[in-house]
Amino acid sequence: MAAISESRDDTARSTHVLAADGELFVSGGRTENELVRTAEGWRLSRADLRIAWKQGNPPVLP
Repeated sequence: MAAISESRDDTARSTHVLAADGELFVSGGRTENELVRTAEGWRLSRADLRIAWKQGNPPVLP
């Protein structure tokens, strides 16, 4: 898959809601993405989540 020399940055707002063991955890922020146009179309080359706020206890990841 050959990349075409075209890229763009994209920013979006994001909210995540997780519920486990009766507890609710909510977080929100922005995603900062970098996209590259390939012969097959646009593809993500980088995706970062910047959490701006959270409410509740975050889940413990295994």
